[in-house]
Amino acid sequence: MSAVDKAPEMPNWEGFGLAIMEDWGAHCDTEASVRFDLAIKFGILRPIAGGFDPDTHVDDHGDAERGDPWFELNRRADLTAPLRLPRSRGCEASSPRATM
Repeated sequence: MSAVDKAPEMPNWEGFGLAIMEDWGAHCDTEASVRFDLAIKFGILRPIAGGFDPDTHVDDHGDAERGDPWFELNRRADLTAPLRLPRSRGCEASSPRATM
């Protein structure tokens, strides 16, 4: 089953936010690759069937080849639903900046 087949119909913004905060609490930061993977997992980004097509897509980095995995923002989002995010677990207290 491909990533296209697994993509949720609607983005799960709450799940995405909770996953970001969980990763943040563990590391006091989130890596770009983690955010990208979570955006796919929760349907914020959805894969395009057939992948990259140089005739229709713009590759800002210039290294994508025809058929490479390619994603677009899932615009089927309901941005009016409130998000319920947990409070910080005190990451700031363990930050070197907190003791300066």
